[in-house]
Amino acid sequence: MKALRFSIPRPIALLITTGQIVQMIFGFYINIHTLIFALTASPNECQCSLRASISGFLLYGLFFYYFVKFFVDSYLVRKPRTKKEVPSKVSNGDCQTNELSLNGRPLKSDLNNNEATSLLSKKDN
Repeated sequence: MKALRFSIPRPIALLITTGQIVQMIFGFYINIHTLIFALTASPNECQCSLRASISGFLLYGLFFYYFVKFFVDSYLVRKPRTKKEVPSKVSNGDCQTNELSLNGRPLKSDLNNNEATSLLSKKDN
C-alpha cells in the first residue's frame, strides 16, 4: 500500500506485519513437517519431492527472517531524526547554498562565489 502512496495508520501497519509473521510461522511449521516426511518416508509414500520440500523450507525461513527484521527496524528501534539541508535561494547570480554533503561527508570546493560565477559565464559563451 505504501508503494501506491496510501497513508496507512501505524496500528494497522503493525497488525498487517504481525499477521505476515504469523503466516510465515505456520508456513515454516508445515514445511518442516513436509521436509521431515520427505526424508523419512519411502519414495512411494510421499507425494512431495525432496527438492520442493527443501525449497519451501528455505523460502519460508528467509521470509520469516525478513519480516521479523522489518518489524524490528520499523516498530521497535527508534531512529534519530536528522534535518535535511536545503539549499538557499540563488539571488543576483551569486551561488549561495548551505554546505553540501555526500554520504554524510561535506563536499569542499576550492572556488569562491566570484570564481564559480565567472566559470559559469565562460561556459555559457
